[in-house]
Amino acid sequence: KTANETVDCDLSSYLGSSDLLATTVGSYVESWSDTGRAANTTYYYRVRAVNGAGASSYTNIASATTGGTTTTSYVVTGERQSHGVIIGSWSLTHSSDNVYQELKERTRSRRNSLRYEYKVANVPSSGTRTLRVQAYRTLSDDNDSFTFKVRVGGSWVTALTVTKTVDDDQYQTWVLPSGVSGTVRIRVEDSNNCRNAVGEDSVFVYHLEIVAQ
Repeated sequence: KTANETVDCDLSSYLGSSDLLATTVGSYVESWSDTGRAANTTYYYRVRAVNGAGASSYTNIASATTGGTTTTSYVVTGERQSHGVIIGSWSLTHSSDNVYQELKERTRSRRNSLRYEYKVANVPSSGTRTLRVQAYRTLSDDNDSFTFKVRVGGSWVTALTVTKTVDDDQYQTWVLPSGVSGTVRIRVEDSNNCRNAVGEDSVFVYHLEIVAQ
């Protein structure tokens, strides 16, 4: 192309959509990087020159396929029990297979409460790390929900709260902040541990993982 020409680049994923203008570059530009496209998708490109006299014909179509998004799942590797009745091993939370670990409040000195801690080891420090929990709770007179908190620095930060009372096969998610890596501590607590609370509630944890990508 000459100094007075620009170049249009059209693209299409050929998934039933029409061609789209991807970019227009200026004179003497010999390369261009197309970023932000969907993973695992083939895109098709053609190029033409444009100047004051009009546009040339398009070139032959070239194609490029984007790579997939690599993810790694980190599951529970340990526990710490403070108060409550734990039914089943934490290993039961390793997959979404309709087999669950039950965490149940325990009544002592007229107070029913739960505090339990999961540990997930070897979580990387870079990339997006997302806590994913599939769980539901029982329903009793004191209507307890259950919070999942993550240790961030010297504090416990609420990541999500389980309020649903049926297993709907849906995950609740929370993105870990920067600085949270290595062995990540996740604490489960009931919402009402006041004295004379009525009913011992349980939370059923089907699947808990941290997904890094």
